Amino acid sequence: MPVTNFDHYTTRTANFDESYNFYANVLGIKTSMSQNVPFRMAVIELADNCHHHLMESGPEIEAYVGEPVPAIPAGPIDETNLGTMSPSRTANFDHLTFAGENFEEVAQRFRDAGIPFLDNPGFTGTGAPSPDRPRRWRVLQCMDPDGVKISINFPVE
Repeated sequence: MPVTNFDHYTTRTANFDESYNFYANVLGIKTSMSQNVPFRMAVIELADNCHHHLMESGPEIEAYVGEPVPAIPAGPIDETNLGTMSPSRTANFDHLTFAGENFEEVAQRFRDAGIPFLDNPGFTGTGAPSPDRPRRWRVLQCMDPDGVKISINFPVE
């Protein structure tokens, strides 16, 4: 097979410190700074050979690539727009889903950081739970500081 695995994805941020803190400290994902580029870029290690590049927009990266590399502001994020499909803050890219362990511990990290989240948001369409189709996981839904929608699936205990 010519394509063998998923390697990485990249997001741009104008709020590097806030976004870095979100992934490294609130989500608790192993994170390091790349030493290979002349601008700030974090490597967020999701799994073996799969990671997220968090790339700071600004003059350093623009000088490096020779063109503008803007980050689009996310706008306000709160409980009123957290689980909605619109407005889209990331164009056609819709959301990321992580697997998690210990819902209460992760939820407490969000509370401690003052980051809004939804606990077990309802699904629409064929994903709706029913007596014949019980929920297989508990879902924490949030947005990162750049407006990327994130779901974290926890096994039902």
